[in-house]
Amino acid sequence: MKLTIGHKLLLLFCIMAVLFVCFALYINFSLASFETLIKENKDTSALLVKVSGIENFVIGNLIAGFFIGSGILYYLWQITTSISRPLKDLVEAANEIANGNLSVSLKNITVNNEVGELARDFNKMVQSLKAIIGEVKDDVAQLASASEQMVASSAEIVGGSQEQSMKSTQVA
Repeated sequence: MKLTIGHKLLLLFCIMAVLFVCFALYINFSLASFETLIKENKDTSALLVKVSGIENFVIGNLIAGFFIGSGILYYLWQITTSISRPLKDLVEAANEIANGNLSVSLKNITVNNEVGELARDFNKMVQSLKAIIGEVKDDVAQLASASEQMVASSAEIVGGSQEQSMKSTQVA
């Protein structure tokens, strides 16, 4: 199954939500056990060990969160550039075509997502435009040739008419 950009973002959001829920549940469980420990024990050394454990857990989770967050940001950056770079190339090619340059081709876009599909269809459109313009040029050339033949025929008819007119005048 081919994952689209929207599916990738949804999957990333789900992973983040699961991590957040797991972290929240663990913190809630730790605080509940800490509260129970406070109620049951008056021994401060056991409380200090528990506080130290919670501090270590929070610091470890902050470090892990930093790396996970950095990974998520990098992944989002990759998704963003995989969309924006090809779209920028597509806009530049469209501007070239608007200026009459049909030699534009988007060969360097190799992504296999919606943007890559758009680029491939864009190339097909350019080829179709070239073919249509070629057909129009051929039709114009044929029309020009036919017009020249009609002008030549008209000139012969006019010449023949003038000759007939002169002969008619001489006979009379």
